[in-house]
Amino acid sequence: MPTERRSNINKGGVQGINYGSGPQAAGGRNAKVTITQHTPAASDLPPAQAALADAVISLRADLARLRDHSPQAVSDYDADYADETLAEAEEESVQLEPSRNMLRQRVHAVAGALVSVGQLAAGVASLQNAYDALFPAP
Repeated sequence: MPTERRSNINKGGVQGINYGSGPQAAGGRNAKVTITQHTPAASDLPPAQAALADAVISLRADLARLRDHSPQAVSDYDADYADETLAEAEEESVQLEPSRNMLRQRVHAVAGALVSVGQLAAGVASLQNAYDALFPAP
């Protein structure tokens, strides 16, 4: 069953938004818009895609645990960058048709940011392997 995410956006002076058949809004200074985005549940994804999503989620959790228990193991800059990049990869990895290029860029960016963090080496390798399985080289 698909999951559903809702975002409440409160932008002053919203007059109108129309993205094809996507969300539409109109209103005044305190207009409130609710956007609903449906993403497939992990069980609805092909196995290779689900494995990539799982690898992203797992590495992100490992990074958070490492930051809690050993804050000096990774710089704040690299950890923040990796976490933000993994969040983007997580969101993309569960799309019906994930972008190969976007995910490739995110996987390489995370690997680069965390290359020197030995405690996360297995998670980074799993992420890279899952990407390669989903998008084999031509």
